[in-house]
Amino acid sequence: MSILIRGFLQIPEVRSRISPDFPWDDNINQVRVEYGKVTEKIQRVEANLERLKNGGWPQPLRMHLINKDVVSITRSLRFMDARLASLNTELEVSLLQAPSIQRASLNLHLQEIKALQASCGNYHRNLQEVSQKAQYFQARLQTKPGRF
Repeated sequence: MSILIRGFLQIPEVRSRISPDFPWDDNINQVRVEYGKVTEKIQRVEANLERLKNGGWPQPLRMHLINKDVVSITRSLRFMDARLASLNTELEVSLLQAPSIQRASLNLHLQEIKALQASCGNYHRNLQEVSQKAQYFQARLQTKPGRF
């Protein structure tokens, strides 16, 4: 075991998190709740953009709400990325110290975290597409403001 990992394991906060009582499920559930919120917001933004795509001209209020949702989604994804990266690191360190009995459950948590990270990656790509569409309609709003 490297000196860096041994030193990391000596930190009291880290040692307390490695205990079998660490609430892995609670932390993963927090990410799942945020994931559900992001799903809802992306669907709402896509529905608003679809209405605009079907011949509607962007309205300032609708564009404001779309942009607000895009910013909110971005923040949520950053939170989820940071939280999942932190949990991933903690789990990998815990696997080094855990007795073989606990490794199976820790591996299940690790697999779930990896799956959530992959889903977040998909949402990042989806957000990029939605953001580009929103920018297109925002440009339309600014070029023809008298249209409303």
